[in-house]
Amino acid sequence: MPWYVAKPYSGSWGWHWTMGHFNPDVITNRKHQIASWYYPLIGPYDSLDPAVLEYHVLLMKLAGIDGVTVIGMGPIISMITLSTISELSLYSITPAKQG
Repeated sequence: MPWYVAKPYSGSWGWHWTMGHFNPDVITNRKHQIASWYYPLIGPYDSLDPAVLEYHVLLMKLAGIDGVTVIGMGPIISMITLSTISELSLYSITPAKQG
């Protein structure tokens, strides 16, 4: 299961947006009701949405970041490696090892 799951991409709202209490389908002042004190500039997003991943890589590229390695937990993605962002057109995802 990805860390953040959003209905526009995955078809349902994940635990991290609802915490079993909030309903992101409710929109007030153009913002979804989410379980967070802070509201993402791009709205509630899905961690597996390729457009979101590309957006974050482009933000890092515009900020002048040369490379980064992010290690996450979970069965779907164990490591996303972004090397030489200045030459990067796509990201590479290494699946978690099973077992």
